[in-house]
Amino acid sequence: MRKPSTKSAAKSYKYVIEDNIPIPPAIHSTGITAAVRSLKIGQSVFIPHVKETSQFGGIFKHVEGRFTTRKVEGGGVRVWRIE
Repeated sequence: MRKPSTKSAAKSYKYVIEDNIPIPPAIHSTGITAAVRSLKIGQSVFIPHVKETSQFGGIFKHVEGRFTTRKVEGGGVRVWRIE
């Protein structure tokens, strides 16, 4: 036969469930994201410290519009907003 435990089975935690609390904007936005967001159709921005165009995939998912990128000779990437 098993002896009853003298330890508490579980701690009781108190949580408050709330409605209509707005979600704040993400704070991990970089300067690159801000620059890309501010582009108008036909404009471009040069990003000197980026080595690969693939680094922009995550940014473009969260920015309205269509963009194209090209590596620049000597380093960096240029981003154009095309739509």
